[in-house]
Parts: sequence; structure tokens; C-alpha cells
Amino acid sequence: MKWMHRSLAGLLTILLLSACSTTSIVPLGSPLRQPPAVEKLPGSLAILYAEDLRHHQCIAGKGYVAASWTIELGPPSIGMFDRIFSAFFENPVTLQPDADSRMPANSKGVIEVGLLQYDGCEVTGPIGRQKITVAYQATLRARDNTVIAQWEGRGRAGPADNLEGYKDKVPFLDVETRYLGAVTSLAMRRAAADFVINFERDQRLRAWLEK
Repeated sequence: MKWMHRSLAGLLTILLLSACSTTSIVPLGSPLRQPPAVEKLPGSLAILYAEDLRHHQCIAGKGYVAASWTIELGPPSIGMFDRIFSAFFENPVTLQPDADSRMPANSKGVIEVGLLQYDGCEVTGPIGRQKITVAYQATLRARDNTVIAQWEGRGRAGPADNLEGYKDKVPFLDVETRYLGAVTSLAMRRAAADFVINFERDQRLRAWLEK
């Protein structure tokens, strides 16, 4: 019996050590499933995604299962805002962040979108009880670099929200990873909704575009 107990203890130790030495990528998918139903605005604008958003990467940890999680908000956030701006404007042009990327002649200005806040990498165990905040900021500049308007979008989510069954059919070792992904995605979605409301209510943009 002693050898069995020693074997079980050894196996458990190996499992715990292997679990605690892993770094999991948090799956975010596409937080925005469909573009907002809004009235298109007149005129054309270029879109620029700031480096703090495009290259966002942070590491969260430590939880009870995995040692750390890598979270990247860039690609899913950009995909989300691409859908938003495609709903607001006829043909928004995304600028590349280099010297050769020029604003199209028919674009009256540029909207630069950046990441204002993400506290998902500051969470501590138990991960499944944490709330997460995501905030974006967009600045509209005219061709002469004059700031015309600025908007924010904030979202917060946590364990009290409907996280669409993130635990369903998920291996035990992946539960914390999926939780971070589910809560972050919901916070991003809420931040996008808040941004759309603030963006649509601001009459400065329409007045400036119609000049």
C-alpha cells in the first residue's frame, strides 16, 4: 500500500508541476459578431490603429492551474473596430503605421484608435472570481493634425455575467484560460457598444464632415 501511495503522490506532483509550468494563450475569437445598425455618416475618413493596440501583449498569472496566460488584444480589437467603422462610413481606409502609408486624397481626416485600459493581466487567483475592464480611446484629427473630437468606450465583465458556458466540455486545466477569454471578450464587446453610443451621439463629427 505504501508504494501505491508513493506512486500516487509522485504522479500528482508531476501533474501539478507540469501544469504550473505551462503558459496558455487566451482565446478571444471575435468579440463583435455583427456590425452595429447605425446610419452611415457623410464623407470619408481614414483609420489608424495605434501601436499600443496593434502590438498589445501581456502576461497574466499566477492562477491555481496554469503559471501564466498570454493575452493579445490587438487582432480581435482591430477586427471589431473594422466592423464598427464599416457600419459608420462607406469605405473607410485603414492606414498602415509607416511613413509610406499616406492618407487618401478623399479622406477628410483620420481616426486613431488606441487601448486606454486593460486590467486583465493584473488579476490574481482564483481567476474565476475576477472582473476585467477594457477601455478604448479614439481621436479624430483633420488633415492638418487639428484634433476635432475624441471618444472613449469602456466595458467591464465578471463572474456574475452570462459567459456562454465557458466551462462546458472544457478540460479542467483549461477552465481558467477559457474564463479569462470569456470575460475579456465580453468586456471588449461592452466597450465597443459604449464607444458606438458615444460616437453616434457626438454631433461634432457630423457637423465637421458636412462643412
